[in-house]
Amino acid sequence: MKRLKVVVIDEAVPLPANTGKRIRTFNLLRGMAKRHDVTFLAFGDEDEAEGLRSSGIRCKVVSRFHNAMGMSLLARISASLLTPYPYSVVKHHHREFQEALDAELSHGCDLVHVEWTPYARYATKDAKVVIGSHNIETDIWRRRADVASSVIAKRFFRGQAVRMHNFERGAFHRADIVTVVSESDESQARALGAKHTKVVPNAVNPGEFAFSRQPVPAKFIFLGSLDWYPNEDAVKFLLRDILPRVKLPYTLDVVGRNPSEQLRRALAANRSVQLHADVADVRPYLRAASAMLVPLRIGGGSRIKILESLASALPVISTTVGAEGLDLQDGKEILLRDDVERFVAAMEEVIQHPQMLNALGAAGRERVIAEYTWDRSVEKLDEAWQEAVAR
Repeated sequence: MKRLKVVVIDEAVPLPANTGKRIRTFNLLRGMAKRHDVTFLAFGDEDEAEGLRSSGIRCKVVSRFHNAMGMSLLARISASLLTPYPYSVVKHHHREFQEALDAELSHGCDLVHVEWTPYARYATKDAKVVIGSHNIETDIWRRRADVASSVIAKRFFRGQAVRMHNFERGAFHRADIVTVVSESDESQARALGAKHTKVVPNAVNPGEFAFSRQPVPAKFIFLGSLDWYPNEDAVKFLLRDILPRVKLPYTLDVVGRNPSEQLRRALAANRSVQLHADVADVRPYLRAASAMLVPLRIGGGSRIKILESLASALPVISTTVGAEGLDLQDGKEILLRDDVERFVAAMEEVIQHPQMLNALGAAGRERVIAEYTWDRSVEKLDEAWQEAVAR
């Protein structure tokens, strides 16, 4: 295959790799930098850039932007409504970043890879473009509107969903290839106007999770970035609707980064729940748990946390939305429970009969090792880049 010169643009340096998006971006970048001349351009500082450079990735950073004139969130949202773009696109569009990208492109490149769909607004020059879609962004806004608690919030999120639909449709249509994380996202990308698509699944490095588990009876884990609204909503859903219905003694470790003060207080109010914020390594918590809980109601793409859990043979109880995009069989490799009462019943089965899910965890690990490794996903992304340039 041809060695390519590629500029990858994204919102931030993906280090530390402590979120699903960062884990995906870092592992794909590291793999592709061994095959091609890759320059990664993002907002950040030089200390963050050095972390990527030590992994063999050329990295250029633009100083982090600040809210114009200290504008409040409400003021910035109001200003964004004067444009045709969704708020997440307006928020991240800055002249300094565009100038830095244009400077890179002036030296010539084969391809611009947009690592987050809202950054497709920057890719306006005459260059081949691949969009790396981590989620169908329109879906996230629609689902957030569905679970919003007030009429005003519902109206705002529905309006953002319409704006994102229009932006995503235009960006996908112009791109030479759109990469997606699952076949379900591929269908939606095609419906949104993508002419050419490639599935590049989320994955794991199985060797990092090849350890013997020592589960504590009746201990559950929730794992996810707590500053991402779908995860925060899932934790609140657990606290409000699921956990009060569990009649048997249990403990729950909530493991994630950047929880809000409001979420910290809500978690502290439940004596059976313990928060572990900003941990350096999630594997000790996976080792000690009896099952992973993924009660997501909002989201898209696919869940790296499920792949990490199954790679360690940890059984998973999830909603259908939570496991969306993963080719896993309910009852064989994962338990899918959308109804609250059935979700609670599955938790109580784990508490009463912890050994019953051993086969589930073993089958899940077997599927992950066979289908979801970063080496396979790097190969898929390489094919996408080659096809975009050839086209």
